[in-house]
Amino acid sequence: MSRALKLIAKLVHKEALRVFRTYWKISTSHEKWFDFLCSISATLFLLIIISYANFSFANLTKFFEGLFGTILTILSVLAGFNVTSVTILSSSQSPVILKMRSTPLSDGKNNELTQFVCYFSWAIILQLTILLYSILLFFFVKILTPIYINLFIFAVALWLFGILYSILLSVRNASNIFLFFIVDSNS
Repeated sequence: MSRALKLIAKLVHKEALRVFRTYWKISTSHEKWFDFLCSISATLFLLIIISYANFSFANLTKFFEGLFGTILTILSVLAGFNVTSVTILSSSQSPVILKMRSTPLSDGKNNELTQFVCYFSWAIILQLTILLYSILLFFFVKILTPIYINLFIFAVALWLFGILYSILLSVRNASNIFLFFIVDSNS
């Protein structure tokens, strides 16, 4: 049984990396910069606000424990939205999908449909990874002592960045799917 689990883990890891590499190649530098800079800026802004709030360590961990349930729900809904969107795209026989399949990108290896699906796939993988990280962080907070405050702040900053980045990807995906349906209904 463990051999089968190792094989599955290896395949999942390999495919997740493949989606990331494809996303990195296909997405424009503007999209990458916008997503990263907005996420980093918002994360820093939130951390500055939190630092000026003068929370005690106990109140700070309690505050983030309260956020975990909300964030898990939001990420689950966003991942579900992206999975549903990929399902709709993959089963659609619309003229737009057929045109996207036949329109190559400048890299010569991929087409517009690959790019479109890659955006959604990357968001799904990222959101599920953040969900797992959130669960681990939740348990980490439970056993945390004030000695590890810097590690806690770093873990929370990474968590906030991932959440904000994921939300920006989902906003772009929602606008893409909206445009897809508008173009499809106008054809």
